[in-house]
Amino acid sequence: MNLMKELNLTPMKRTVGRNPITERRESVIKGIDKQIMVCDGLLDGKDVVRDQYTGRKIPQWFWLDDSGSYYLSINYGKSPIELAKGKFSIVCTGLEQVKSSLETVKSSVLKGDFDTVLDKRSKVIRSNFS
Repeated sequence: MNLMKELNLTPMKRTVGRNPITERRESVIKGIDKQIMVCDGLLDGKDVVRDQYTGRKIPQWFWLDDSGSYYLSINYGKSPIELAKGKFSIVCTGLEQVKSSLETVKSSVLKGDFDTVLDKRSKVIRSNFS
């Protein structure tokens, strides 16, 4: 069989049940990636950034204050998560810093630093459905 020679085969099979921690991380990372795309679009001069699959406008997690500072919140389940005790947003000086902050938070989520916060938040979200 030529497949044996051309491809790197393994005996691994896809697992049926996924780890809920991994699912939560992927959900937040997917949202962060969309926000990075919004930042890139705004830096390129676009007013509205739309989802490439649905065509809907992507809601922004960041906003411009009257003082000229940007504030960034990290959302999970359409509401901001608590980044530190009583702190729900990150202060940024411009869109470039918003983008770099999003990338920093993304790497932190990948490391597992947000797992306990995401677990608490997911329990609150699930309690709303019961």
